[in-house]
Amino acid sequence: MITSYKFRNDLKTGTGIRRFFQPPNADLLSAPKNYLIGDDKIPNNLKEKNLNLSYSPQSYIISQNAQNEVVLLDICGKPAELPQTLASFRDGEIPEIRINGYALFIDINTRNAINSASPIRKKQDIATIGKIFAHFNKINSMPIPLSVTHELKHLSNRHSLQAICGKIENSGLSAKEFALTRYADEISATAQEFLDCVTEYNQTKDKNTFPEKFSTFRQQLSSPHIQNILHNPQELAVVAAQIWENSPNRDIYTGKHGDFVDQTNQYAEQAQVLSSSTSQTKFSQIINAYLTLNFEGKSIDCSSLMNNISPLAHIYQDANDTLQQRKNLSLSSPHCTRQMRYIKTK
Repeated sequence: MITSYKFRNDLKTGTGIRRFFQPPNADLLSAPKNYLIGDDKIPNNLKEKNLNLSYSPQSYIISQNAQNEVVLLDICGKPAELPQTLASFRDGEIPEIRINGYALFIDINTRNAINSASPIRKKQDIATIGKIFAHFNKINSMPIPLSVTHELKHLSNRHSLQAICGKIENSGLSAKEFALTRYADEISATAQEFLDCVTEYNQTKDKNTFPEKFSTFRQQLSSPHIQNILHNPQELAVVAAQIWENSPNRDIYTGKHGDFVDQTNQYAEQAQVLSSSTSQTKFSQIINAYLTLNFEGKSIDCSSLMNNISPLAHIYQDANDTLQQRKNLSLSSPHCTRQMRYIKTK
């Protein structure tokens, strides 16, 4: 069957070290494993959106500066921070999921200089290099296919939202309801990763299917309770939500200066002011769409897990005040609603 799909998949040829530029006079210390993501792993509805699944191999070099201090450089020789972002997605006319790969090299002259340095200086430099090396090893141990799964779920959620209300600003959600959709979006992406791991484990019985982020579950695999839920997607989705809520990285999203606060405040400034009955219908549709997950070849509604999740109050309190101000102004002067979009509550 001939299709008109125009999507691009850079990962179907692999992600190993051969994709990276190796700097001259340098030795390799750490690189991602070779993963292949076939076209069959991409949902057809995203192929139809002309998805661009791109791969960005980035080389870093451990070297020394003019003061003979150990520094990390990018491929252009400029000082660089430790890389953090493994995957991201961008929606638009041509949606893109970008996977970043990071290879770490050490300049041979730098290595020789460190080896010939005084014992104290050598110990200090080796400790610095060890921290850099450990960071790259950690990020390179993260399975790229799961990162793709995570970002594909975010993108699918975005398209589901567009089908329901066009833009989230048209949904009429309260600030608290919107905050819950932020939780649902992140939890659903983590849960889809987790369910994919369980599916593979059920087929292979290989505990290494579960990466470090799911290590607590991996350690409990032999327990009777876990064995009893290995084919129960609703129960497994609850476990995934608990893993996400207990993640040390959760504060990036839910902290007082986290992403969810910024997103909820922005929503409150731009949202249409609609009736609560309208918002409740849209809210249920959004949550159901986000928490519809794939497990063992079937689409499963796991939205009931959100019944046990409540957003932290600081995420939506200011946004709630902003929406209330806008509602009050709309009732007194409907034509002034537009101006209220830009009022922020301190």
